[in-house]
Amino acid sequence: MEIQRLVTGAKLGRHDDFAALVRLYQHRLLASVQAVVRERTLAEDLVQEAFVRAWSGLEGLRKAEAFPAWLWSIARNLARTQCRDRDRSAGFCVEADLELHPDPRPFAQPGEEPAAWPELAALNPDHRLLVELRHGAGLSLRQIGA
Repeated sequence: MEIQRLVTGAKLGRHDDFAALVRLYQHRLLASVQAVVRERTLAEDLVQEAFVRAWSGLEGLRKAEAFPAWLWSIARNLARTQCRDRDRSAGFCVEADLELHPDPRPFAQPGEEPAAWPELAALNPDHRLLVELRHGAGLSLRQIGA
């Protein structure tokens, strides 16, 4: 599996392998974070920080196939912290867990109307994360389970 090879190489200090992981996930991760913080430049900064933290903590990752879900959890926690630290009443964040105003745009397929996803609002944050990992990040069920 490609992800296992790249994560293993990155753990061994191969910068090119980690750069390949960044290229593989950066755009989808950015869409997910931007759906929470609603500001492109801040979302870019948070995604960059998520990759820095992933690089720094890579040795602690036990299963290489868990990398995508682990990366998403790092980014989601950064976005939640950012939202908690900012004034939500100013309209800065869509609730950090996307609880009140889910933005399904990162999950929509080309030509699909995001309004076709009203059920997303009814899901709890953990279940929404599963939908995000499957449809936003494009992970397999095996990767999500890991």
